[in-house]
Amino acid sequence: MKFKLLLAYISEFIRDGYYLAVFLLLPFIQKDIHLNLFQVGTFQTVVNLFVIIIALPTVTLLIKYGEIKLLFVSLLLYALGFLGFYFSHSYINLLLVFSIMGIGFAFYTPTSSHIRSTWFDKNTRGRDLGNLMAIGDIGKVLFSIFIGILAVVIGWRVSSFYIGVATGILFILLYFVYIKNEKKERNSIKSSEEKIEQFSYFHFLKQKKIFYALLCGNLDEGVNTPFYAFLPFLLLSKGVSITFIGEFTAIYYVGNIISRLIFGRLVDKIGDAKILIYLEISMAIFTFLITFLNSIFLICLCALILGIITEGTDPATSSMLAQALENIKNPHKVSGIRSIGNGLSRAIFPFILGLIATKAGIIYGFYVLAFMSLLPIIPAYIFLKEQN
Repeated sequence: MKFKLLLAYISEFIRDGYYLAVFLLLPFIQKDIHLNLFQVGTFQTVVNLFVIIIALPTVTLLIKYGEIKLLFVSLLLYALGFLGFYFSHSYINLLLVFSIMGIGFAFYTPTSSHIRSTWFDKNTRGRDLGNLMAIGDIGKVLFSIFIGILAVVIGWRVSSFYIGVATGILFILLYFVYIKNEKKERNSIKSSEEKIEQFSYFHFLKQKKIFYALLCGNLDEGVNTPFYAFLPFLLLSKGVSITFIGEFTAIYYVGNIISRLIFGRLVDKIGDAKILIYLEISMAIFTFLITFLNSIFLICLCALILGIITEGTDPATSSMLAQALENIKNPHKVSGIRSIGNGLSRAIFPFILGLIATKAGIIYGFYVLAFMSLLPIIPAYIFLKEQN
């Protein structure tokens, strides 16, 4: 179990860090290969499409081979992806490389969801989930600093090559450790397989707690995604210097780490659904409030508070789903459904907000976002009633 948890923490650190690093390289790639913004945008679309499309096939592999092997496959694909960047000299080459990275991220997403739902003791689940997610945020902070410096000093190609080689070495080292624990891991996988019962993808609709836990997570993901994308534009519209946006991003991610640790522990003490309701109400209030502020200091303070609140909901929604799955002996498929739902939310909510912001302005866009923040409260309240 110790090796499994170690691999889970390393995978969360690398996945979150690499996902951010890949897109931080885009300005360097665009300048070097002379890409237009439409081509740059297609790279993120390709990655997110794979996360949606491969979710259900990944569940089949998850059931057959177990979490450990899929984590290794993801790690190997990351290594191949970064090495692929080094040899890419055209838009088509880059599309192939981003597809490889997208498949790696796609394999990890349902696997991570399954790990969060089944690997942690229910008495300390909130704290453990908060710790796991905080590790991912540390990866974001470190890689956002590291990749930027490295790309400037030695170039994006050489940086990608070194990251790919380092990831490959890490893969080999961890695999050797895994081989030593192979017998123990096989027993774990067999035990997991023995629990599998007839549980279809649509069976969750009959399970109210599962349905409402999934709905909470999907709606919350939908609200958080456009917030990350549009907050810098709101800050710019309020007069915040563009040079400060980069600094604010690092502060924002540090707030994320603190948020995971604090609210993960509060989930254990107060309850996941209650924490989610409190946070969504707070998010709506501060989102509405920030549109009226004119002081740069207060705007940045309010934005930082919002950053803490948005990430604080993750341990709550993950704990709710884990609680709903406690008596389900085949939770793998639910992880796939969650991944698809989150992927669709990440696609739909930013589109809606972007459309409103374009037609009516960024301020009105944030009015709508404040209203959207209240949407997860409805299923969370029903979940709480079912829980009692």
